[in-house]
Amino acid sequence: MGRFTLSLRPSDSSWRAPFVWLVALGLSCQAAAQSLSFDHQQLISWGLETQAEIEATLGLANSPLYAETAHLNGSQSGGAGGVAFAWPLSTQFRVLNSLTRIDPVTYAPQLRAFSDRFHDDFWWPQGSGGYSCCEGGNDRYYDDNAHIALALMESYRLTGDDIYARRARDVYRFLLAGDVPGYTGGSYWRVGDDSFIDSAAVLQGARAGFMLYEETGSTGYLNDAIERVQWAEEYTQLPEGTFYEKLFLTGPQAGTAGNFPLVNFAGFGISANLAWFDATGDRTRLVEAQRIGNASLNRYINKSTGALNDEGYWTFELVDALVDLYEHDGNPKWVNAAGDALEWLHANRLDPEGHYGVLWGRGGVQSATLTEWSLNDMASVARSYLHVGLSSPLGLAGDYNDDGVVDAADYTVWRDARGTNAILPNDHGIGGVISLRHLNQWRTNYGATQTGSAAVPEPTAMAITACAVVLSISRRRA
Repeated sequence: MGRFTLSLRPSDSSWRAPFVWLVALGLSCQAAAQSLSFDHQQLISWGLETQAEIEATLGLANSPLYAETAHLNGSQSGGAGGVAFAWPLSTQFRVLNSLTRIDPVTYAPQLRAFSDRFHDDFWWPQGSGGYSCCEGGNDRYYDDNAHIALALMESYRLTGDDIYARRARDVYRFLLAGDVPGYTGGSYWRVGDDSFIDSAAVLQGARAGFMLYEETGSTGYLNDAIERVQWAEEYTQLPEGTFYEKLFLTGPQAGTAGNFPLVNFAGFGISANLAWFDATGDRTRLVEAQRIGNASLNRYINKSTGALNDEGYWTFELVDALVDLYEHDGNPKWVNAAGDALEWLHANRLDPEGHYGVLWGRGGVQSATLTEWSLNDMASVARSYLHVGLSSPLGLAGDYNDDGVVDAADYTVWRDARGTNAILPNDHGIGGVISLRHLNQWRTNYGATQTGSAAVPEPTAMAITACAVVLSISRRRA
């Protein structure tokens, strides 16, 4: 299937028919579809509609960046200098990554323009560097930068454009400057604030570290990422598997973890463990990700409605992680939970003008028109719709010649394609330039067959039939 061009305009709905046709064609795997409770095409359509509202109301007239808040009267406010803060921009960064998966011809240039301007306006050029929280400022947060490093590595894997990898390496050097003496793997939250160690900077930074290791082969990234996850396991992880947000270093709570096991930290923990598994093949990490996933379903989902309960700018991280779990172990319960929650969100929290507020599951039905909405709220929704909509059943990981077994012949396919943007069947969404990450995937699954896979099923879950299809819609290929 060749590429297609999708030009999205806020007032233009002409894309729907051809786009839905294409997605339907790409997702035509009957065995897997019977196990899923949601409509992929519908979620993608909702994601595109939400992105159209972002562009129409939060897009800046003379910049590829966005405003912090939009108002019903058409005005914009918040942020610094009329531009959103780094955290919501990092979320929108990932929305643009999802759009690039859908239509690289249209969105890869927009993604690059966004990244370039974000770097030009927010990067602090002195000392250890790092992205500032605000345009032109020097107030830098390690969790913001961990989010940005992750988005940059995602962009690199999608496009193969080395500028993203170079910027991610620069950001990671800044993250290392936040290491806490006496707490191997720990990271401060903010430059100049030594009052606590932040689980978000730790776990999201670990994800970026594992990704950098897979692309570079540098064991420094691997060792640091492992230390980060181990720190979180020792100091802020609850017995059930979820995570507190911080370890206090000063004040009356010094030496204790608190205060809340927020939903996003569970998502970070799931995805960090899966990234560890991808980087090393350590199957105990997949099992741990599944354990955190089960705890998350129990804690964060409303049992009567299926809604995800919390603020969207945190909750979307768990949605991302549930998709990640599904694409690793093939268990539909993860992605079904996310898809069902998003269908509830659209039915109950979308206002009459096409906007979303802060809360997802809590707060009841949004029947009144919002007077204002923020980039972080809208981008979180758009990313979740698109990411779940683009989730795909997977074939046998590492079977690059698609013959039902992972063996030496697949190594030959990898070796011959290394450094190119060739399409490798069954790479489970790695995409981008053929790299060490593909080799690690092959090593991890060497010897697996369609009838005797090396993959680890989720405990107590029924195995589902894998669909050996390659979704060209979900990858950027040259």
